[in-house]
Amino acid sequence: MEFPRETVTITFAEDTPWPGIVVEVFVDTPIAFFMWVRDTALKVQAAEDAGDSLENVRDLYVRFGDEVLKGWNIDRDGAAVPCTGEGLVLLSVKFGTQLMGAWTKAVLDVSGPLDEPSANGNSSAGPPTPPAPSSQSRGNSKKRDSSKLSAKNTAASRPS
Repeated sequence: MEFPRETVTITFAEDTPWPGIVVEVFVDTPIAFFMWVRDTALKVQAAEDAGDSLENVRDLYVRFGDEVLKGWNIDRDGAAVPCTGEGLVLLSVKFGTQLMGAWTKAVLDVSGPLDEPSANGNSSAGPPTPPAPSSQSRGNSKKRDSSKLSAKNTAASRPS
């Protein structure tokens, strides 16, 4: 059985430049990838502030798109834009930045109660009890509000 991957659906609100755009992204990426995105974004910001070359920008968006994008409803001039890193770099910097910001918020959102600590501060003995299966086939859904964006959690497998 394939382990399901957690996704978040980001829907751009009507008052954004991209009303109705829906992007499904993976949020269970490895910590090393998240740290690479953060470090590369900081390098890009430092280069921009110093007036230096922004050579890392393309790499940042391409790798981000290839690792994180699952699906979207984006067309340009009547043709579907590929839901890949190469497709992402065809779109505006402002859109890419908003998307990356929404993804970062979704990744960092820790939702759901954690087990209560024991009276002595140690964790409880034994493994945690798994939650009961959901009636939804794709897992539990939860809406998150991100200013002009909204996001919904799902668990899904990337189509082959």
